[in-house]
Amino acid sequence: LMPFKIYIFGKSEIHVGQANTALVKFSNRVYALQENSLPFEIDLKENGSFKSIGYQDFHGVLNYPFGAHPRVDPESGEMFFSGYSPFMKPALKLGSVSPFSPSTGEPATVTRYFDVESPSGGIPFSHDFAITKNYMLLIDNSIRFDFNNVLKGEVLKLDDQSALRFGICLRNSTSADDIVWYSHERALAVLHFVNAWEEDDGKIILWAPLWKNFVADVVNINDDPSDLIRMTEFVFDLNDPQRRIKTREVENNAQRPTAIDFPAVNSNFVGRKSECAFAGILQRNVFDFDGISKWRTVADASGGLEKNIYYGNGITGGEPIIAPKIGRGEYDSCAVYVMSLIHDAKSSKSYLVIYDGEDLNDTPVAKILMPHRVPSGLHAMWVDAGALSRDL
Repeated sequence: LMPFKIYIFGKSEIHVGQANTALVKFSNRVYALQENSLPFEIDLKENGSFKSIGYQDFHGVLNYPFGAHPRVDPESGEMFFSGYSPFMKPALKLGSVSPFSPSTGEPATVTRYFDVESPSGGIPFSHDFAITKNYMLLIDNSIRFDFNNVLKGEVLKLDDQSALRFGICLRNSTSADDIVWYSHERALAVLHFVNAWEEDDGKIILWAPLWKNFVADVVNINDDPSDLIRMTEFVFDLNDPQRRIKTREVENNAQRPTAIDFPAVNSNFVGRKSECAFAGILQRNVFDFDGISKWRTVADASGGLEKNIYYGNGITGGEPIIAPKIGRGEYDSCAVYVMSLIHDAKSSKSYLVIYDGEDLNDTPVAKILMPHRVPSGLHAMWVDAGALSRDL
């Protein structure tokens, strides 16, 4: 439908997205995101309703897809983003936006915005993005767009000739010349990042579920997903002249390896060292999760899977949604509530379930009946009532 909308309504490619992948609260605004378009601003009301405002280009500066997973720095409030496009040049774009200033009334403004080409050529599926206190990390994925295989249903596929790469540059960089590329020896795939941070010894640590292969039909996995996806620690040594990626498959104490994706952390620790993370447990359907896993994200052998919980037979859920506990979640990455929207196929009812992230177990602290089903596979976010009334 995209070419039809562009032709009939005279819209540009970046103004016809569905804005239905993820959400981000930035400064005093909320944006709905889809990676082939600009961020779409919505006005949230305290009664739960919302009003569509429209696509935001930040005073005419943004002219390229924005990306589905920007990162907002919890201290400065600045938003960093990476966009990609299979339809526009260049392959990637990096940028950042300063927050609205309540004291001066200065609006949110794009502070840097520059083109990036894939080192291996082609168009990578660069769905996610990460920051640390001083750096930005973008991915040159081994998953590539190949429009020659449209009829086979394999527009996205793992290219064996494209090794997994990550680009790292300072957050104040203004040119792709500032990016240093780190390479893995194999073609591998990463869809979502857990978190990234800097260690005192000059290393950057990134945790992410690593796909050893990528299934074109991501709705139904034929192979055992525990053999396909593993939680992995990536280590980037800023002093390594060879720019190699070191990886460690994170051990876990489950009876079988746990396949996970759609990870989440306490938003107060984005780009900072955090000790806890959560993710959805995958079975045969990538967009339906059977439970939640809790991980101890420590950059050594003591880190790993802490616990799995399951929703029950016939019940599937979406991604974990993290709500920091008031008064403690600001300084303790594990002091959170973990929520999920679940659906019980037997009763045809949907619920919002809330778990205590510090004492994760199968019994939720609250279970709220939803008025209708929320589709699986969509990302979500938590906005506390104080921020909603104060900022929006």
